[in-house]
Amino acid sequence: MTMVRGGVVLAGAQLAMPSRQQMASTSMILKKAPWWSRKPMLLANVPFTAVYPHLGQAEIRVAFADAAEAQRGKSGFVDGLPAVAAGVRAMMKGEKAPHRLSPEAYPSRVRTRAEVLRHVIATARAG
Repeated sequence: MTMVRGGVVLAGAQLAMPSRQQMASTSMILKKAPWWSRKPMLLANVPFTAVYPHLGQAEIRVAFADAAEAQRGKSGFVDGLPAVAAGVRAMMKGEKAPHRLSPEAYPSRVRTRAEVLRHVIATARAG
């Protein structure tokens, strides 16, 4: 999956980077098409939680950053992976966020696409 951000491309002309919320309202993801599609790639909206992570996601992102920081200065390969990746994998194995959500409470199941769209439009207009 590749994130295509039009704001980044146009930032040179604007002389300023757009805010994260503005980028979410103007960004798209390029992802592999399903097996039944004839198109090689599809464009999709950026997931809502990419910009507004829930608490469990934020905790895991912080744990991942801490694990990556702890690997500073390592080089070489371990088990066929770069040493840094192997170290992060070892530190993150079994890691669970204390405030992770149950599958039923996940934002994509609770909030409809229409609600997310209204929020993104309101954020873009306010920005």
